Parts: sequence; C-alpha cells; structure tokens
Amino acid sequence: MALPVRLAPFLLGAALLPMCNPARAAPLLVEVSEVQVAPAAVNHTPHPFFDVSGQLSWESGPAAAGGCTPTSTLYKRVTHTVAPRVDEVRCTRSVAGGPRVNAGWLVGLDAQGQVAWRRPLGFRSGAHLLDESVLGGSPEGVVLSNLTVVSPRSGKTVLAARTRAVGEERRPVPERELHGSALYLPQREAFAHFDADVSLVRRSGGLKLLDVKTGREQLLHPVKTTLLGGSWRVEELALSEDQRFLLLAQRLDVRGKGGVAP
Repeated sequence: MALPVRLAPFLLGAALLPMCNPARAAPLLVEVSEVQVAPAAVNHTPHPFFDVSGQLSWESGPAAAGGCTPTSTLYKRVTHTVAPRVDEVRCTRSVAGGPRVNAGWLVGLDAQGQVAWRRPLGFRSGAHLLDESVLGGSPEGVVLSNLTVVSPRSGKTVLAARTRAVGEERRPVPERELHGSALYLPQREAFAHFDADVSLVRRSGGLKLLDVKTGREQLLHPVKTTLLGGSWRVEELALSEDQRFLLLAQRLDVRGKGGVAP
C-alpha cells in the first residue's frame, strides 16, 4: 500500500567545519534556504537525500531488485547514496512454526540498475546477531550505527567498528551505538553526527564531530528548538565540494524521537 507524502518544509543549512583547533567556539549554523518538497506516493519510508549536484529532494525511485526473497515482504526501502547507488532493504518473512522475523541488507546497484553486491545487516557477536541500522551515506562510505563504514562500490568494510570483549566467551560487541544521522569524513578521520534529546524541560545534543581514533566528541552546533518543545532534526548530511561546510537537511519534529509531523 502506498504511503501518502504531504508537503514537508525542509530547511537547508550549512555548518562550518572547524579546522584543527577543537577549543574554538562552535560555529554558527547558516540557514541557506527552505525547500518545499513536492507531494508523491511511494511504497517505502520517505527519506530526504542530497543528489550528485548537491540538491535536496525526496528519494522516490523504484525498489531495488534482488532485495526480498519471494517468500518475504518488503516493509522498508531507503536509498542512502545515488552515485553509486546503495539501498537499505528491510524484509519480513514467516518461519514455519514460529513468529515472523525481520531481516535487512545493503544492496549495491550498478549503472544499469542491476544488483552488484549484497551485504546482510547485523553484527555477529558469538551466537548473537546484534542489529545494525544505517545512519547515512556518501561516496566515501555508508555509516552503520556501530560506526562500521561500508564501501558503496563493493559492500566491503572500509572502517570496522571498534569492539570490546564481554562474557566468559569474550565475544566482541561494538563500543558505541549511535542514533540519528551521520556522515563519514575520511580526510578528517571523523564522523559528523546529529543526535538530540528534546522535550518541554530538556534540550541537549545537536550536530557533533566525533574523532575516529579517540572517540572524543565536539559540539559543532546545538539542536535548534521551538518554544513548545519541537526541534529541527537533521535527517541527512553532505559535505560541500570545498570540504569546508556540512550541508544539513533538517525537518521540524514536534513529537520528539517518536516521529515527524510535517
């Protein structure tokens, strides 16, 4: 069943990236323009993205081939990079004598729209399979929630998640689990990451720079909020051509982390 997508205001912003001095004051966020997204009818989760020319729009292309099996049902499909194209595909299927189970993949498509590679989502920790969500993507890499970075061209690991050993079996588990949106910045050996906690009485978080080696976080800009507890949530990030600015696709969230009311 197609999901109706209403007009949703997106605020296109730019945040100046710090150079080398982490002690400098957080730069101001420059609001560039407000984009009215055209209505559409799509069969997957609406998702904003920056195309190869840096323009902000809805992702609304056809579902990736080779995603779900004939015995499973597609319930989510999001494109995270467009050149090369990488889709996140989530499916649900019935298991004989048991409940329905969910499974996810990253699917890379070639220029002809054919499947070039598939990578299952999930971090193997001994006998356990820990969930992996996708925080964002760019030509430099697709970022997973445990800070694994995947090549959009081959599906191979560009940067492995840092782990620690737990339990008697000393099984590996990721040191960090992030939420929100993220962008890999290989030349800075860092991630740009947005996560915020906003309510009527609490406002914390925002756009941060996370050092790959040390794990140190630097707040670039606090979350922008409204008087009634709403906030502008960064749903997608991109790097400007001169690599000095982060482009931010922001959507007004008036119900906290529970969802978006466009």
